Amino acid sequence: MSVDQSKTLIVKISSSILVHPDGKLDETRVADLVDDIMTVRKRGYLVVMVTSGAVAAGRSYKIERNFTKAQEAHFRAAIGQVALMRLYTDLFQPYEQTIGQMLLTREEFANRNQYNSIKSTIECLLANGVIPIVNDNDILHQEKSNFSDNDQLAACLGGMIDAQTVIFLSSVNGIYRNFNDPEQRELVPIIDGQFQEIGDSITKERIGKGGMKSKLNSAKLLYDLGIESYIASGREPGVVLKILEGTHACTHIIPQERKKISGVRKWLCTGAISNGKLTVSPIGAEVMRKKATRGSLLSIGVESVEGNFVKGDVVRVYDPHKQFLGYGITRYSSERIAELQGTPGTTIIHADYFYGTDQDYFLH
Repeated sequence: MSVDQSKTLIVKISSSILVHPDGKLDETRVADLVDDIMTVRKRGYLVVMVTSGAVAAGRSYKIERNFTKAQEAHFRAAIGQVALMRLYTDLFQPYEQTIGQMLLTREEFANRNQYNSIKSTIECLLANGVIPIVNDNDILHQEKSNFSDNDQLAACLGGMIDAQTVIFLSSVNGIYRNFNDPEQRELVPIIDGQFQEIGDSITKERIGKGGMKSKLNSAKLLYDLGIESYIASGREPGVVLKILEGTHACTHIIPQERKKISGVRKWLCTGAISNGKLTVSPIGAEVMRKKATRGSLLSIGVESVEGNFVKGDVVRVYDPHKQFLGYGITRYSSERIAELQGTPGTTIIHADYFYGTDQDYFLH
């Protein structure tokens, strides 16, 4: 089931704009966001909400016994998620707007069958007028099983469903140069490819796992896929509509031309988890960097193998200078590639199963 991508919008809402300093949900602010989203819905947009705030919402609950730090976070996430969804349900009810909850993990994206199931479920919800409300499943948080933050989740969802626009709402107006110097601080209104140039002038926010660096990294993924994004403050009423109308001060990331890529390549850059690393020769790197006539990685071009992986696993590929080249699905195990490296004639990664990019989106 397909949806109209030209009207598909993902709105990522940071915990920093959903809660008061004491951790309690700011019901007035959440109500403003719901009103804003319904205004946008009435203009024909299909909206996916990616909302943080579960752990923060659970901070107001008293814990009767001692837990480890991780157990306490999971406890608060479980309690807070109920409170958060109850509030969203109550606020959308006067509009007779149906919402659906999805709690996702990184590992579900890494499984191609589950990835496709998530995609089809979201498209079905949107096609039937439902607003999906998505959150990282914090009670399952482990190093590999979760996204680094909901910015990354929102970007991966944007790529997954070919959204037109992704809006990252936080507590500041956008990306700033010289952020830590109030006298020299300068909002960057437009980013049109100069990610490296401004990457050193960003900082983390106080509440939540994400920060400006995370948002910039997530915006780069969207930029490469041809999906526009905005980084803006979510504290002002009507902010989503104002962004779409171009009347709100924020950072607008103008994307590259939208490219039509295969389903497996889309999954490689928005879902797959790598289990190893290959370093290739200068000639191999040159072949794999060619955008239009990208070639396959042959065994003669492999210089080193790291990690233990099997046939069909995803690996990261680097050139001899440790520059990232992309993600690929290997035809052989790590052990077999080590035996084959430097010999001619064997295809290690076929061009159809390689996604080339200059940035590893999943490293922050």
